[in-house]
Amino acid sequence: MLATFSLLLSKMLPVYGIALGGFVAGRYIHLQRETLANLLIYFVAPVVFFFGVIQAPHGLAQLLLVPVFLGIGSLLGVTVYLSVKKLYPEQERAVLGFIAGSGNTGYFGIPLVAILLGPDALVVAIMVTIGLDLFQYTVGYYLMTRKSSGSNNALKKIARNPLIWALVAGTIYVQLGLQLSEHVAVIATYFNGTYIILGMLVIGLGLGGARQHKMDIRFIAGA
Repeated sequence: MLATFSLLLSKMLPVYGIALGGFVAGRYIHLQRETLANLLIYFVAPVVFFFGVIQAPHGLAQLLLVPVFLGIGSLLGVTVYLSVKKLYPEQERAVLGFIAGSGNTGYFGIPLVAILLGPDALVVAIMVTIGLDLFQYTVGYYLMTRKSSGSNNALKKIARNPLIWALVAGTIYVQLGLQLSEHVAVIATYFNGTYIILGMLVIGLGLGGARQHKMDIRFIAGA
């Protein structure tokens, strides 16, 4: 047990080290987290998800992971959103619903899976992440923005989300029976590594650049 824990810790420490580097950069260099986050959302993550879809083992069990986790996230999110109506104001319960159906499976979960379990498990983890991200960028995003932006604008923004189009493009690629060359597969590995490093840096930057505020214990308890 101790040996297993030591092995786990030795593999996780470098990941935390990257986040710590981002924390230092956010606190003392004042790098803008939004720049890296936008790079991840609009360029790196769609490429990672596209390759994740076309490289996944395309048995029924693997493909079902996407709608199953989309359904789980949506069920949790909507249930919490409706159940805390009398306890929290609109915007707070929308955030709580979003939190309920979400997991830190992208910036944190995928890097850990890649380090601890290797590339075979990474493909399955990406399929799970796609399902949860679809909740975040569809039902979750709708809950968060429908009051401020209106339902129609929220739906338009969902339709323009690059991660959804990456999933669609990957699915079409697979259905056409196209093959991925070895040279392109190497590029996919590069993007996976970039996603891990930039994702952990964004987490660190967010913590390092956070302003000091009085903690909202009531909201934190709900979350």
